[in-house]
Amino acid sequence: MIEINNKNDSEHLIFASEKPTMKEAIEEAISLGVSLEDASIRGEDLSGLHVENGNFSQADFYQSKLCNAVIIKCDFNQANLSDVIFSGAVIRDTDFSFALFLGANLTNCKITGRTNMRGIDTAEMVASQKEVPMLLKALRIEIVVDVIKKPMQKWWGYKHINGHFQVKRELGPLTSGDIEDAMDSPMAEWVHPMPFDARGRDGALRIIEELYNKQHKS
Repeated sequence: MIEINNKNDSEHLIFASEKPTMKEAIEEAISLGVSLEDASIRGEDLSGLHVENGNFSQADFYQSKLCNAVIIKCDFNQANLSDVIFSGAVIRDTDFSFALFLGANLTNCKITGRTNMRGIDTAEMVASQKEVPMLLKALRIEIVVDVIKKPMQKWWGYKHINGHFQVKRELGPLTSGDIEDAMDSPMAEWVHPMPFDARGRDGALRIIEELYNKQHKS
């Protein structure tokens, strides 16, 4: 059995699969609509992974291989992609804003559509000398600016004991178990269980911090 656990709490199981490989387990989880936010997926060979509409925000992919992967309309906001090999991957309409790309290898990658790499230092990425100008041009001109106004969505959140705020999408009854787990977790200093409206993750993070400060105003 393949298990995918939370990066902040190794005992918090996010998803379990009877599939023989981590690649197939991830594909199964995404096909079932399971969020892999905050997942620990370090050092895995995920070559040939094919995912669409997957939530990998703040997940840890350190030193994993995503060679020849097909990644469409996924969320890698603030994910750790350090030393990840993306060689030959096809990436389209995906959010990598503020992800960590230190040492990530994008050789022969095809990055298209409204892929968002806002807040990314392109100097951190590894590419062949021939591809560097093309890659930088793509990132700066076609990809970085996303002018589409994000729709309002429901969120909930908490403050981790490390001082960082975390937000998650509110998905009705499916969310109640996650909120209860957070309230019982020693890793959560404070939890705001009531859903609130925000436009995108950045907006939700600003609101959850404001809610915390309002409740803890001396």
